[in-house]
Amino acid sequence: MSRMRAVCCAGIVLMLVMLTPPACAGGRMGFVGPCEYPGGIDGSESGGFYHVDNWDGDVYSVAPDGEATWLFSIAEATGEQYTNYHGMGLCFVPSRGDERSGTLYVTRPDRGAPPYTDYVRVFTTDGTHLGTYDVSDIVDRPHGIAFDGTHLWLSGDAAFVKCDMSFNEIDTYVAPWGTGSGALDYDPVTGFLYSAGLGDWYITVMDLECSVVHQWYLSSTYRVGIAVGEVTTRDTRSLWVVDNTTVTIEEIEDVYLTPVDASSWGWIKSLFR
Repeated sequence: MSRMRAVCCAGIVLMLVMLTPPACAGGRMGFVGPCEYPGGIDGSESGGFYHVDNWDGDVYSVAPDGEATWLFSIAEATGEQYTNYHGMGLCFVPSRGDERSGTLYVTRPDRGAPPYTDYVRVFTTDGTHLGTYDVSDIVDRPHGIAFDGTHLWLSGDAAFVKCDMSFNEIDTYVAPWGTGSGALDYDPVTGFLYSAGLGDWYITVMDLECSVVHQWYLSSTYRVGIAVGEVTTRDTRSLWVVDNTTVTIEEIEDVYLTPVDASSWGWIKSLFR
């Protein structure tokens, strides 16, 4: 099931078209997101990424040029008709084997809408609801979620939590300054986590003990999604960042540059995405 969605941003109805890029770092691309209240993103095996609207729970598949295809509604898939805050963090875990499919994990942090509980919901990419996990006992207000090939990670207000695939807690790490409660992704090439704290204005690279490897200032805006992108012909890596302040998805340069062979990137990512 797919359909193109018209979107409303700042009260003006826009069709999903490729826009002239805003002033992104290094002259990279940027485009208006497919929803009014953008949430998390995570890379897909097609070179694009998945994206969720935090307000109404619509989930999209977004091509690298910004063209978005609506996949399903979390509210419709679960039958839970909240007034807002359906989904924030998003993580795609691919199926093993030849079939190019996978599972989407979406966080719903307690944001003031009943039943006041932190959840992670699991869906197929066609919108089948596979289950819901109450993670309130192990993390407070999880916004970010990532998959390292074996474990799932949650980014809470004051801690990062490593879990098994059923959200049983394995380890909890105190969030370093400039991290926590924001966007989260995992880089299978370096084995590091990438975090974009909600209001801290920094991108932080961490090892799997959640110690800071590198950190840099980006801009004073409110970021809710981050995805490690592909290696380009410039032998650099992109990061896709969801900016809730400007309602845009921006491609920025990975300042913590770890060049890898671009021809191997697709194979490496297919192990995790």
